[in-house]
Amino acid sequence: KSHRVMEEKEDDRGDLRSLVFGLQRFDPEEIHNNEESDNLKMVEISSLAEKVVAIRQNVEPDKEARRFEMNTSETLQGNSSSSASLNAELDEASYLSWVEKLKEASRSSKDDKIVEVGNRKNVSEERHLKVEAARKKAEEKKLATWEAHGYRSLSVEEPIFPDDVEFRSDAGSVHFVYGDCTHPSTVSQEPSIIFSCVDDSGIWGRGGMFDALSKLSCNVPDAYHRASEFKDLHLGDLHLIDIDENDDDQQNTEESKPLWVALAVTQSYNARRKVPRSSISIPDLERCLAKASFSASQKSASLHMPRIGYRDGSDRSQWYTVERLLRKYSSIFAVKIFVYYYRRSP
Repeated sequence: KSHRVMEEKEDDRGDLRSLVFGLQRFDPEEIHNNEESDNLKMVEISSLAEKVVAIRQNVEPDKEARRFEMNTSETLQGNSSSSASLNAELDEASYLSWVEKLKEASRSSKDDKIVEVGNRKNVSEERHLKVEAARKKAEEKKLATWEAHGYRSLSVEEPIFPDDVEFRSDAGSVHFVYGDCTHPSTVSQEPSIIFSCVDDSGIWGRGGMFDALSKLSCNVPDAYHRASEFKDLHLGDLHLIDIDENDDDQQNTEESKPLWVALAVTQSYNARRKVPRSSISIPDLERCLAKASFSASQKSASLHMPRIGYRDGSDRSQWYTVERLLRKYSSIFAVKIFVYYYRRSP
């Protein structure tokens, strides 16, 4: 048992010596300033280690032996080569002083990191403000150009959804009819909005709905071209064009009923692609349907459109998605939506 106690004491002495030898390597000023200081002479360190071990083991050395040389400037400050003669009784004070300096250096390092994080945050905020300022400046420049050329955007704002959506599940309806959606008076006796999809190229197409809308009013392709000229065609935009009842090209027999054409920008165009015009974007179509349905509810009008996204059997899944969207927004905004199957002449 006594042998075990002796081994433990010897281990304790070894740990203390290691601690003393290690302390001189962790200069607080060196940590903070990243400057290397000169090491204490090994003789001085050994003397210091032996004194600390003796005090720890309650061994009272000779008075002369309790004096040792310690280079305080190299250990703690690193900016002077003078040595000081210290008593062993001051070891505790020296140690506490070292600890305080270490804490101070740690706090300083932590403060530097906080300042660095704060600087990064400020840089990010400044960049965001610059981007926002540039965007605002570009918007102001665009509006000034529009005003100078007398252009007024027909793009519809984002819809305002009613608060009682969950209680309006039975409101609105979707009807499937045969006929030409550019002549809504054949199925409805109320103000009407004709809904048609276009791309963002600014090039008015031929055939189908393009020809039908051109015959209805020349205002429709003109408004589309003008929007493209002033860079006002973006995916998800809905341009609502008022069909003037005094327009000579208007073919609507019910001149007393207000009529609008809603051009939904749901396809992108890239001449470099093998097929320049993309398929209909369902997310952009949904945005446009929401805007059109909201506009119809504001004008007490019904919505009229050809069947979208259905050409052959391979497109049926897309049409079912479109049909769900039609029922969704007809219910939310309590509007009637008429979907037309075009009946070709025999």
